[in-house]
Amino acid sequence: MNPTKKLAVLSDIHANYWALRACLSEAERLGAEAYLFLGDYVSDCAFPRKTLELLYALSERAPCVFLRGNREEYLLTHRAGGESYWAPGSESGSLWYTYGEMTEKDLDWMAGLPNRQRVELPGFPPMLLCHGNPEATGGRLLADASETPQLLARVEEPVILRGHSHRQEVFVRDDKQVINPGAVGSTKFMGGRTCFALLEGSGEESFSLRLIQIPYDVEAAVADLKTSGLSEIAPVWAAAVAMMLRTGEDLLIKALRTAHWLQKQATGQEGFAEEKYWLQAARRLRISLL
Repeated sequence: MNPTKKLAVLSDIHANYWALRACLSEAERLGAEAYLFLGDYVSDCAFPRKTLELLYALSERAPCVFLRGNREEYLLTHRAGGESYWAPGSESGSLWYTYGEMTEKDLDWMAGLPNRQRVELPGFPPMLLCHGNPEATGGRLLADASETPQLLARVEEPVILRGHSHRQEVFVRDDKQVINPGAVGSTKFMGGRTCFALLEGSGEESFSLRLIQIPYDVEAAVADLKTSGLSEIAPVWAAAVAMMLRTGEDLLIKALRTAHWLQKQATGQEGFAEEKYWLQAARRLRISLL
């Protein structure tokens, strides 16, 4: 019989170094022997290279699998000449700042990551890892979605690990188990806490699952938004990130949509919203600037 193995599954770090450090410390305390990462390592929070350096160091001392998330794809598209509109401001300033922090080593590392990967480990059934869903990095895989049966029918593996939605959830459909470990860096409805999943193999291709939720130093992450200059580069976006970290209320997309709506009402123009409309959106949504 194969020895028991413990796997830590983490997703959607979004440059929250403080949350990642807490998760890795807890995973090590619980006996994790290997780590599976489902993408979105950077953007939104500050000092993204601190997060990447922590991941690089981990990979040198423990087995790790890394996937590419949609945020990594954004950065690689920008390097290739796309997403050229990025600039300071709440519309795209967070991505502009993140890209400016990246080295060629970081971008090359991201370019080498797969979008999906089959993992076979002793004591576990075959698992398919993806960020959004098995066919789209930015896609969804939800229990009650109409496309879910078709997506699962095209998957051979009995277990699918995926992230992207930032919520811990588990469901079984058509004899396939879908596990989302939640977001390390920007967890919805879980203010002041971070999360990941721990899988423990039995040696007979079955496993137990624990969804872990732990506190971390949220105020350190918020302080980094200011000391990094990100709160000046993308004022409303950074303030909404801080609110999400503290309370679990995610107003990022709502702020974006509100800013676009306000601009269209005022000028008839759609698309990229000027900062003044972001500031108006912040007042409407009661987002306090840092």
